[in-house]
Amino acid sequence: MTTGELPGSVPEGKTNSPVAAPNTAVARRIQAVRIPERALALVIGLLVVLCLDTEQLTVIPLLNTITTAFSLTPVQSAWVLSATGIAAAASVPVLSRLADLAGMRRMMILTTLVVVVGNVVCVFAPNFAALLVGRVIVGFNAGLPIYYAILRGRSRTGEESDRYSGAMTFAIGLAISGSYLLGGAVISLGGNVRTVFLVLLSLSVLLFAMVWLFVEDIPTRTRVPLDYVGALLLGAGLTLLVYSIGNANTWGWGSGKLLSLVTVSVLLLVVWAVWELRYSHPLFDLRVIKRRDVWPAFTIAGIVAILGINGALAISNYVQTPSAAGYGLDATVLKAGIYLLPCGLTIAFGGSLVGLVIGRFGQRATSIAGGAVAVIAFLWFSQTSGTSYEFLIFSFMIGAAYSLSYTASTAAYLRAARPGEQGMLTGAARAASVAIGALGPPIITSLLTASHAPGLPVPARENYSHVWLFLAGAALVMLVVGLLVREARFDQRAVTGTEWLDGSTNSQR
Repeated sequence: MTTGELPGSVPEGKTNSPVAAPNTAVARRIQAVRIPERALALVIGLLVVLCLDTEQLTVIPLLNTITTAFSLTPVQSAWVLSATGIAAAASVPVLSRLADLAGMRRMMILTTLVVVVGNVVCVFAPNFAALLVGRVIVGFNAGLPIYYAILRGRSRTGEESDRYSGAMTFAIGLAISGSYLLGGAVISLGGNVRTVFLVLLSLSVLLFAMVWLFVEDIPTRTRVPLDYVGALLLGAGLTLLVYSIGNANTWGWGSGKLLSLVTVSVLLLVVWAVWELRYSHPLFDLRVIKRRDVWPAFTIAGIVAILGINGALAISNYVQTPSAAGYGLDATVLKAGIYLLPCGLTIAFGGSLVGLVIGRFGQRATSIAGGAVAVIAFLWFSQTSGTSYEFLIFSFMIGAAYSLSYTASTAAYLRAARPGEQGMLTGAARAASVAIGALGPPIITSLLTASHAPGLPVPARENYSHVWLFLAGAALVMLVVGLLVREARFDQRAVTGTEWLDGSTNSQR
């Protein structure tokens, strides 16, 4: 995106020259199409979220259809879902840091192209092995954290960075709504699983074109060597952790295989942390991450991912349960998506307003408010009868909590990211979300499969109450962490080893 319309890139309250020359090829294309920069950024952000982040939400409601279409076993079905998360755990930290070193625009184009290739493989996959390869390729992308880093790099003030955080929350809300409805709508119109993959492919091709044409690079480049040892240790540790926890229900929570792999993953992460603290150019600078304006935001982002995704999926499963089980609403996949619309739309339109809330009350108060709404919502719903109207209200409350907490946490770590470490911090936030978020699905699955409704292969009704109580506990942790949030300051002094592409220095800027 062009930077010609934006004010200078300096600490708040000061002025400066533009961060990049307005006569770049991208800027000229922006001027030619006459699209306001913020509107274009929002459209691209929506496609980034839809194609590179929430596309898995399109696949989840279709899992039974995919299982039938490809004649999958239960284990193979689980791999179709988990493959993208495992690939992301291995790739996001490295790709995000490479964006600081090699250029944000270059890595954004590359990661989008990778997703296009992965979707092509999924569309034409003749069997499970090819489908799995396609899902793994789709997971090898860091598009969302890199795009966040680009927005932070283009921001001139803390307020502008906060507005971008809210705009991206808006995009996430719309993408969540669209992702849940997409699969059901395609099937209802006579399509099949390959049709859904074809739609995802078309969207990813459109995103690739938009990124190539209209996404501008940021004005800094970090000139330090890539930490290959740190990348290997972190990638291996996160991959093992996500893989082992994801198979906890299959192997058993007390199985030797699970405990061994979790132990190895923890040891790898400990060794990684020691290496990062001693290496002169770490992949992720833990001295920065452990600051009070960073680590609480990372933790909140990870917990809110558990609440949002697993809360929505539990709602989807509940309403699709046949009423013969003594509960459930006999909903189709499409109707289940409609029950989730209040959540997605509240995230969207709430995100567009939360930037103003943050400006008025601060990141800490906004985070606390989101945690409080989430605690109330899940505690309340654990005691309700689960009628259609109650689900709609519940969906709205989850969306409100997500909008407040996620936007506030994102605003905090984006403000804290100085030039030269935007990719590092956004990638670290994503890695933290992957690691924390991996805890949700196996715990939820264990709670739901603890018992079954009489005579039916569906969870007993009380199992859902246990799920809501677990999520209420997670929301309470998020609320407590919100109390520890320290207001982040917007600092435009480039970190050591980073240079401005226009040749200026920190003092000159």
